[in-house]
Amino acid sequence: AMTDTASAQVAVARKDRRPDPTIAIRGGEDNDESLVGFRFSIPLFVRNNLDRELAAAIAENSAAENTLQNSIRIAEARLAAALESYNLFAGAWLEWEQTGVGSIGRQAEVLEVLYAAGEISASEFLVQTRQTVVARSTALELRLDLWRSWLEVLAASGLANRWLSLSEEPL
Repeated sequence: AMTDTASAQVAVARKDRRPDPTIAIRGGEDNDESLVGFRFSIPLFVRNNLDRELAAAIAENSAAENTLQNSIRIAEARLAAALESYNLFAGAWLEWEQTGVGSIGRQAEVLEVLYAAGEISASEFLVQTRQTVVARSTALELRLDLWRSWLEVLAASGLANRWLSLSEEPL
């Protein structure tokens, strides 16, 4: 909208620089005589040829175009970064699901068996259990980061409202 407005201002400034002739016809009666008058005028830009106004409008148009291009570049970079982040987190999560989930579950089972059999002490059992809990907590943080990156992709692409079924309009 800003670039359209600036382009329209350039068009108006260019139009204002062109001489706009005026033709006037007047008629009337005075005492029993019919009078007709013609007038023709062309404005001459002696003191102000409106070059500065046109240059200012062109500069504003250029600034609006630059702002638009900069906004597009920022939006594209934001989306690219969000997609890259999402892909990294998704890959890490898939790797975790393939290898980590099962090993954490098995580790907890083995710890219980070892403790019940008296193979490890209570303090060793607690230390190992704490490490298992930390690993699960890290996995939950990874999943939270995955969801955050997905939401950032939706926001950067302008599709968050549509995804949430709030409206068909982009952000």
